[in-house]
Amino acid sequence: MPIAIECSQTVGAAPGSHEQYEVCGSCANSRRYYNAHPWAARRTLRAWLVASEVAFAVVLLVGTGLLLRSFANLVRVNPGFDADRALIFDLSLRYVEEHRRTFMQQLFANLEALPQVEAVARIRYFPYHPRLWTAQVRPENQVIAVGQEPIVHSNMIAGNYIQAMGMPLLRGQISAPGSKSCDIRQVLVNQSFARLLWGSEDPIGKVFRQDEFGRSVVAGLVGDVRQRSLAVPPNPEMYVIESREDFALGTFVVRTKVPPEQMIGAVRQVLRDLDPSLPVNNLVPLREFASRTIASQRLALALLTVFGGLALTLAAVGLYGLISYLVAQRTPEIGIRMAIDASLVSVLKLITGHGLRLVSVGIAAGLGAAMAAGRVARTMLYGVAATDIFSFGTAAAVVLVVALSACMIPAVRAMRIDPILALKQE
Repeated sequence: MPIAIECSQTVGAAPGSHEQYEVCGSCANSRRYYNAHPWAARRTLRAWLVASEVAFAVVLLVGTGLLLRSFANLVRVNPGFDADRALIFDLSLRYVEEHRRTFMQQLFANLEALPQVEAVARIRYFPYHPRLWTAQVRPENQVIAVGQEPIVHSNMIAGNYIQAMGMPLLRGQISAPGSKSCDIRQVLVNQSFARLLWGSEDPIGKVFRQDEFGRSVVAGLVGDVRQRSLAVPPNPEMYVIESREDFALGTFVVRTKVPPEQMIGAVRQVLRDLDPSLPVNNLVPLREFASRTIASQRLALALLTVFGGLALTLAAVGLYGLISYLVAQRTPEIGIRMAIDASLVSVLKLITGHGLRLVSVGIAAGLGAAMAAGRVARTMLYGVAATDIFSFGTAAAVVLVVALSACMIPAVRAMRIDPILALKQE
């Protein structure tokens, strides 16, 4: 093959490479001219496939980063209660009224008699229940147009529910169950309820009306609880205290002095002693029940992590294969460069430059696709924007580091090519 001694254009062709290039004898630079050959088209297709793999990996890694930050935010959310030392379970009673009242009295008494139990309570609609009862209320002595009344959640509790759930009682006191003949009932309200109806005023002693039940007076103010899920802000809610014997449906809460897992057997035995045939549902620690509310986010995060890792691995393998193939095809050219004293740095740039150009195209395309997909998936995120710069930057940096590592292996191999052996191939 002719090689230029001076800085002039002398074109040669490496056998089997189906490309032409010129080499400057003084600066050891070269320019390549590809002949029209099917192998050139295959190489272009292979390059685009690698860039597509890189883009796909970027999209999945951005999604993983967004969900990871969202999940971390959800875990840090205060649900409004202490889930560490509590058990919950559901009952389905099919007794006549008199038998049901007797059963409920014995159940509360037997559970409270357990030495490791602090409090026992029941609530009609437990937090995260798919069905929550809403009601329209209006403060007394305030004129509100019909149909414009504030809408709040209404719940019924029995026993010491506030203590059993580990909720803060901020003001007032927990009243006793009201008499059915009483013309005004005492209720507990949460902070959102108090702000909605009276703003910054002290809600204790305030009276409001509810069409179905008439007048109610606020006896106590409790902390907010996230009723729907950890990702949904608390809604205004009031708690009406019922008698322990009144039972329609509901969830029981048992506050324990020891880890709740240790009390499952004792609670189950109490229920079995009262009625061996009684079906008991969802007897689990409250902590475990609460963790189920973010199960979908946890599953999505796990899947994206797995698929993101696979996509990143495929992109790295594809890039490594492509660069290795190019090194093999350009071995004669690399040998010529090194024979005319080309620096190792220039050889390194030659090999890694092609791969990094593909990676740059893939990263740019992946970031654009991830930004478009983020607008669709923003409903799954909590406390993090769909265009979070940190997640996008981290994903791009991870892909770039992995891709650079995949390029460096064949590049280092190219730097070790023996010029004499490479020229003999000519």
